[in-house]
Amino acid sequence: MNDKEEYFKKQKKSLLKTNQVKRFWTIDEYGHGFFLPMTRTRDFEPIYNGKLDSLKPNETYTSMWAEFDTNPNMVDDYSISYKMNKDGFRSDNFIKKHEGLHILFAGCSETFGSAANLNDVWAKMCYDKISSYKRVSGYFNIGHPGASMFTILNQILVYIENYGSPDLLLLNVPNFERTYGWSFDHNQIMQETDQGIHSNKKKYFDRIFQNAYLYWTLERMCKIMNIKLIWSCWQQVDAFNIEFLDIFNNYISITNAEDFGKYHMENWDKYKDIPYSLVRRDAQHHGTFIHRYWADKFIEAVNNYEI
Repeated sequence: MNDKEEYFKKQKKSLLKTNQVKRFWTIDEYGHGFFLPMTRTRDFEPIYNGKLDSLKPNETYTSMWAEFDTNPNMVDDYSISYKMNKDGFRSDNFIKKHEGLHILFAGCSETFGSAANLNDVWAKMCYDKISSYKRVSGYFNIGHPGASMFTILNQILVYIENYGSPDLLLLNVPNFERTYGWSFDHNQIMQETDQGIHSNKKKYFDRIFQNAYLYWTLERMCKIMNIKLIWSCWQQVDAFNIEFLDIFNNYISITNAEDFGKYHMENWDKYKDIPYSLVRRDAQHHGTFIHRYWADKFIEAVNNYEI
């Protein structure tokens, strides 16, 4: 065993000893943290084929589901409710015949709505607004916690294969830390989270272009399939670099500080007394006010389309 393997072996023991790894995460023999997929159904099983005992289709759960229970700022009063559809997603049941505008939401935990009730999630806010003036076939959301862009693209393709192409795809992509790698412990490709990527210039640059290729592939696919795509990124540093590339046609910014500052001045009074408006109760995800801002930016872009 070399020094690196020995270090990660000790790290694994330390994490397990302090019970920091909870519910959604497991640690392989090299200390990497892997997300276990939400859905266990055959059609929507992600390509890394993990196991999950926490979530089941057609169940309703009342727990915050924070990834790490040791956060001192975390508050779980069990007021959060998650209702899963028959495929294990926080969504209406998926259908094959659509009457009205067919919208699909995709993303990670921010789109799933971790530590938030459904009405406080940007995707549901968008759906409620659009459906108030246009007939929509249902609320269809394949977002789930911990998803990387690899997982998201795969899930979009599986959804289309099973339930048809949406008229409109609204996507909020996660940070660049999430990628795929080979797990010697599980003897398969699995998703991993590289927490220190922003401090490693070469690795981060590689990850920028790795994700950029996936974004470009998705844009091209949607154009070919006549799917109206609007997408963004909630992580500020990664969003800056996506925008700096200036090669995407369907990207909108939801992290512009000047624009958010103006929005904050105009709208904060309505949210200042509402708990968890800026940060969710798990102290990890963006709060209701931030989600409202994201929703308004997506809705603005939707209204610019001729749908």
